[in-house]
Amino acid sequence: MSHNRKKELSPDFDGLNNLIELLALKRKKKHCCHHHDNRGAACEGCACSVLAGARPRVDRFFILPEGSTNFINLQGAGNPTNFLFIAFDDETCCATFEFQGPGGPQQNPMRLTIDCRCICGLSPASPPPPGT
Repeated sequence: MSHNRKKELSPDFDGLNNLIELLALKRKKKHCCHHHDNRGAACEGCACSVLAGARPRVDRFFILPEGSTNFINLQGAGNPTNFLFIAFDDETCCATFEFQGPGGPQQNPMRLTIDCRCICGLSPASPPPPGT
């Protein structure tokens, strides 16, 4: 198999593996990671600015990754995944979120850590209804 062959991914994000694969491709392909301005600041994009002011364990978001037209959907249902903001590190540009996995509220929340420079958009989300 050729290492130069472009990998095609489904745009509907029907699983965490597709998301991880897409972000890995974006990292290799574009500037979203390791981009610094002339002052050495790494996290000055729109999504990074929003996350720098977000309230941990209070604010919720739908996440639109760079290069996609769809919000991340890890449950496989028609609605985007509702992410609870946990933390943001402006030195590494890592943003950490929790989300409910496919097992529902009986399952412990899962975590997603993503480089804020690889996020194209954030949309405020309401807490999910109890029992979902």
